[in-house]
Amino acid sequence: MPKPRGDDSGADKVGSAGLALMLLTVLQNRRHIRVIDVSRELGVAPSTAHRLLAVFERFRFVEQASSHGRYAVGPALSEIARSLSRHLDIETMLRPHVSALATELNETVHSCVLRGDKVLFLESIECSHAVRAVSRTGRALPAYATASGKALLAELSDAELLRLFPCEDLTRLTRKTIAKRSLLFAELRRIRERGYATNVSESERDFASCAAVVRDRRGIARASIVVAGPAGRLRRLESERFSATVLSACMEASAALL
Repeated sequence: MPKPRGDDSGADKVGSAGLALMLLTVLQNRRHIRVIDVSRELGVAPSTAHRLLAVFERFRFVEQASSHGRYAVGPALSEIARSLSRHLDIETMLRPHVSALATELNETVHSCVLRGDKVLFLESIECSHAVRAVSRTGRALPAYATASGKALLAELSDAELLRLFPCEDLTRLTRKTIAKRSLLFAELRRIRERGYATNVSESERDFASCAAVVRDRRGIARASIVVAGPAGRLRRLESERFSATVLSACMEASAALL
């Protein structure tokens, strides 16, 4: 265990971002922590430890636990942990359904969640074709430019959508991207009517996708599953059989979702 230092040589070695990550690691094993504990664990001066804890307290990552200078994990950090746990649970529960759909259609399949005006790709299973949609695991894209994102946006009210998209103009990713909020709203109405979303070259040229949402037992959309591939091969994307296969997979996943 590093010894407390009277200077900031520990901070010089890893930088402030590194110290913050180190403090997060320390917090995962401690119910309470003091400035002197942080100083000793991180190998920095007590003044540096105090400044770091002050920043954490400002952003509610820690909070004062008592008048004795002890800190406890704060609500912001707890919420992040709960949120990550929910995502991991969804990803785990969706995995067999994502895998089965990828096998059935022999196209790349992704599981996604909505985060603000972005869609986050949780997991991707690629198909066996040489030319295919590649994994987007961990990527976040504008929700309005993807089938997975549009399927989830269609679940929101107009008031919620206006908060996410306060401006009429939307940034284009390709020349096919929906670039006006009014056009997006019209597209979302069509998605609500038919129950699934499509995307042809809106986020990536010459690629297409089809997505539907996965609901929990309260009927709330928690995620989406999307099939993606080259636009030429996915001309069947609008066919009833193709969309019905995606919808069926999402219904099965919904039945398994807690």
